[in-house]
Amino acid sequence: MLALWLASALWGGVLITLLWSFTADDSYIVYRYAAHFSSGRGLVYNSAEHISALTSPLHALLCSLLSLLPFSIVASNKIMALVFISTTSTLACRRLGYGSFRLLLVAGLVVGSPHVILWTVGGLETPYLLSLFMVFFWQQAAFRRTRTLRAALALSLTCGFCFLLRFDSILLTVPALLHAILQGRRSDLSLTRAAIALAGPAFFVAASWLAFSHIYYHDIFPTSYYSKGLTFSWYGAATNAIYIFQFLAVSGLGAISTVILLVLFIRRDMMISSTVRHWTCTHAGLLVGLVFSGVYALGMVTTHMMFSYRFLVPYLPLVLLLVIDLYPLQGRQRGGRFNPLALLTMGLVTLALQGAVLAALLSASLNPGAVGEYRRVNLGQYKQFLNVLREQTSCIRDHWARQHSRASGPTVYVFAAGIPGHGLPHARIVDSSIISYRHCFRDSPSGISRSADYVFATSRHGPLANQLGGLLASLQRLDSSVRFISFDGTVEEFVVYFNPHPSAFRLPPYMDGPPAVSSGGGNSMQ
Repeated sequence: MLALWLASALWGGVLITLLWSFTADDSYIVYRYAAHFSSGRGLVYNSAEHISALTSPLHALLCSLLSLLPFSIVASNKIMALVFISTTSTLACRRLGYGSFRLLLVAGLVVGSPHVILWTVGGLETPYLLSLFMVFFWQQAAFRRTRTLRAALALSLTCGFCFLLRFDSILLTVPALLHAILQGRRSDLSLTRAAIALAGPAFFVAASWLAFSHIYYHDIFPTSYYSKGLTFSWYGAATNAIYIFQFLAVSGLGAISTVILLVLFIRRDMMISSTVRHWTCTHAGLLVGLVFSGVYALGMVTTHMMFSYRFLVPYLPLVLLLVIDLYPLQGRQRGGRFNPLALLTMGLVTLALQGAVLAALLSASLNPGAVGEYRRVNLGQYKQFLNVLREQTSCIRDHWARQHSRASGPTVYVFAAGIPGHGLPHARIVDSSIISYRHCFRDSPSGISRSADYVFATSRHGPLANQLGGLLASLQRLDSSVRFISFDGTVEEFVVYFNPHPSAFRLPPYMDGPPAVSSGGGNSMQ
């Protein structure tokens, strides 16, 4: 057993070392919000523009605290995420009464997953939601055992925090809370008290943020809700379903579930139907929540920044813990041993899958499989893309420093708002969707790019001349910014242009603000 633990720890160390340098570009959007908030400029991306692009407000608040430390917020967030994952995994198994074999299985499949570690060090909210989902699972079990007011309040508060980490988590937590309320009737708690204790804190946390968002941003939803919302179609749903099955396969969940189901059928000392019936009744709310989440995933699981199964990764420990609870243990201690052959089979299959996934991430694809984003981009190429953004950001900083007639910071039009925004803290960053989204500008040219002092452009979105339209003749190319890299199967060109005569167009400070008057026409980069 000690050898297995040492091997697991070594494998986790290898994953962290090899994947540590990955940081998703969108995480720098959160860091900019955090830096502005901690410096007293408000929870905003651009100063004086109250626009929420935050799909995870709790993560932004956590990063605001990290930004006060005398360390890099990027490294601090990675370390904090690793601590969250390791701590909650261990506590979940201990609180659930799992023995060493089961704890080892959770450690191997969750903490030892390349996809989990990639997003744990990736800088987004994914590892925190995964951790809270594990807390949510054990608190459900605690409430079933005791059905006390304290257990109910703790479970509800955790659900509220899950909402602040990702709004769509309510699809999972609400059915589970409703099931817990019904279970509360069979205790000293009345139905009314159970409903208040289980729904009250969660509702208060969620409603507090929504009320703040409505007052502060003039909208309860982040901009991505409008610019990158659900897109249901038969083809899209089929593609997303394939993507979900890919995750079940490459994560090892499929193999482990198969082994446990085989054990169920092979063993003769228990009734399979009664075991499955008891398991279904015990986890009915959670199972319904997973179904709702799965239906929702069919409309968005392959959207932007969902490579490497980002949407699905937080659900990995939940499904694993559910499958483990299905393992037959009647007449034995809950922490009893797995069949050695079953354990060996699960271990070898999982290790083989994880090794293949790690090799793919490093050398072939951030999204191994038949469908999905960035299937031909490996970790090295993604890092090279981020380095290009950093170098171009430095070019803008140096060029702007030579513009003596410009007193304030520049306005920069971007296609990736993370690194440029983080590297130009005093600049006003605009784009065609997330950062510059306004309700009143979706159906008409807004002149956003014409108002910018600098324009980031990439051949990924088509020929540069077509993208810039009539604006190209009036722009000056920064020759020091030109870069070519191999990205997603093609050679991609990256260029930054300087606009010596930007239009006077200004966006309103709120999402529902009145239209502003522009002195310049629209172009194809809106």
